[in-house]
Amino acid sequence: KNKNDKKSSSEDGVEINSLLGLFKAVNPDYQKFFVIQGHRKAIQFLIKEFGIDKASNVIKFLPQLNSMPYAPTVTTPLELRSKLGAIKAFMEKERNKNQKGGVVL
Repeated sequence: KNKNDKKSSSEDGVEINSLLGLFKAVNPDYQKFFVIQGHRKAIQFLIKEFGIDKASNVIKFLPQLNSMPYAPTVTTPLELRSKLGAIKAFMEKERNKNQKGGVVL
C-alpha cells in the first residue's frame, strides 16, 4: 500500500463511531445507530462530503439548531443526511435576517 491509498476500514469505523456518539446530545436512544447500516452509511456520506471536522461540527450544532423556531428537527444520522438542503436553506435565511437591506416582498 502506498501513502495515497484510502484509510483502512478500521480507521473509518473509528471515525464513524465517534460521530455516531455525538448524537447522544439529541437522541437518548443513540446507541442503536451503531448497528443500523443506514445510519452508518449516512455518517460515511457526511465524512466523504464535508470531512470529519465539518461533519463533527454540524452534529455538535444540532442541539442548538433543534431549539430554533422553524428549523428542521434532526435527531438521527439519516434525518441529518436527508435534511441537509433544508438545514442549509434555514441557515441562509437566519444569516440574511441578521443583515440590513435587501428586498422585502
